Amino acid sequence: MKNIILSPQQVQICADPRDYYLLWFKDIPDDCDKGFVGAVYNSSDPDIKVRIEIDEKWLLENRKRGACLLIDNDNYKSASIIVVTKDVFDRMYRQQIELSTIWHEIGHFHTTKYFLDYLTENQEKKRAEYISRNQIPPAEYVADLFALYYSEREDVIEWIKGAIRGRYKLIGSDDNARAAWNELRDRRDALKKIETDEEIERELCRVCGVESIDML
Repeated sequence: MKNIILSPQQVQICADPRDYYLLWFKDIPDDCDKGFVGAVYNSSDPDIKVRIEIDEKWLLENRKRGACLLIDNDNYKSASIIVVTKDVFDRMYRQQIELSTIWHEIGHFHTTKYFLDYLTENQEKKRAEYISRNQIPPAEYVADLFALYYSEREDVIEWIKGAIRGRYKLIGSDDNARAAWNELRDRRDALKKIETDEEIERELCRVCGVESIDML
């Protein structure tokens, strides 16, 4: 997720977290490598539209890997974007795998209001603090839970494993790789303990501090 500074009012969402759905746009060119290719909507709030855009240049310039939620400060619900690489898009669209990437970012989108402190310019510092205490950043755990809620369990675990392998290969050449590798392994282990939608909902409510999924 891109570092931002927002007020609670800017990110207030009353949509049902169970009602998101993904649609790919029509007539996507063969071997598409740039531009908008789809969007995630929510049937309980017609104003929500999170577009999916291939933009490798932006990701590279902002030191982001694979995918990133780019939040629009002025129109949070309908102008925020999930930016992905061409490779990630191809795996999602052509091969119908790694869709957990999209649902993880939607998890961030839906729960931003609970983790505003995590989204400041000190995000990397805060993340490092969690890792130093052998804790998973709550915002990342909740986003993973969304991925688990909207994807097949085996697919989510494989998605996390792929990220673990990717970070491991960077150890020695990337100063943050080892910390990220450790965090991802902890996130994998946490998800393996959850088996049902009811357990996912309970964990979402617990971490976000709400009494029921209807209040999330």
